[in-house]
Amino acid sequence: MTSALAIAQGVFGRVALLDMNTALVGHAHPHCHILFKASGADQVFVVGSTRVPMTEDTAVLVNAWQPHRYTPLDTNAHTIFLALYLKPAWLASLERAFMTCNRPGFFPRPGIVIGPTIRRRVRDLIEMLRAEHHDPSLISETIFTLAAEVMHGTAATGLVRDTASQYGFSDYRIRRAIRMMHGIDAPLGLEQIAQRAGLSRPRFNQLFRACTGVSPGIYHASLRLEFAVNDLGIARRPINLVSDALGFSAQSNFTRFFQQHVGVVPSEFRRVAEALRNDGQQPEFRAG
Repeated sequence: MTSALAIAQGVFGRVALLDMNTALVGHAHPHCHILFKASGADQVFVVGSTRVPMTEDTAVLVNAWQPHRYTPLDTNAHTIFLALYLKPAWLASLERAFMTCNRPGFFPRPGIVIGPTIRRRVRDLIEMLRAEHHDPSLISETIFTLAAEVMHGTAATGLVRDTASQYGFSDYRIRRAIRMMHGIDAPLGLEQIAQRAGLSRPRFNQLFRACTGVSPGIYHASLRLEFAVNDLGIARRPINLVSDALGFSAQSNFTRFFQQHVGVVPSEFRRVAEALRNDGQQPEFRAG
């Protein structure tokens, strides 16, 4: 069973140290997503349609809204992962080179070889996350330094797609659909959203993917997941209220959804994330 060893949330997004031996369903994030193996058995992530090895000498890179999934090669073998979910706006606010990191293809390849400097940064961050007391500013600074060292060596900065609709939500019906998806206070099913956008379900699926790069199901699930992660780890809302707010018919369905996307159950995520917030502060770093 997968367990959370440490979770930090802040203006940067979130960072999780996970001891994993269970699968994650195909999903996507609005973040720049970087994964490192800290220890344990070598594994493989699937980013898009590419199998990417996860070893101590490699890192997995996932662009914002890029579908990916994980199935352990051996469920009896545990692997400890350090996963960074970084907000593109935070990265761009700290360095202009990352202004395009919310666009498709910012990471031109889904895996890289990493050297001793990055491996040392990974170890440093893990030590900070697992320490009894935490320096929020130092955690944020270390996260940015680690991400920048990876991204400067790999990112296609300045990349601009020549398809006007790509990730621009250019079709007004898709913009309307996305606004409805963000309406967490009155959650709607995808069938209802398609109808209210004035589209048949097949046309809705086709047009949504053309405008965003992902299916409406993956996009919708990602929004629900981020709402749950923030409410559990930062707002500390009770799990049943989070489940109800997201429109799940039963809390067990929400628990299964959360575990399939994050790897751990909501109660463990909430417990571990709170453990890193006992000082009442959020990790925060300001360049400058």
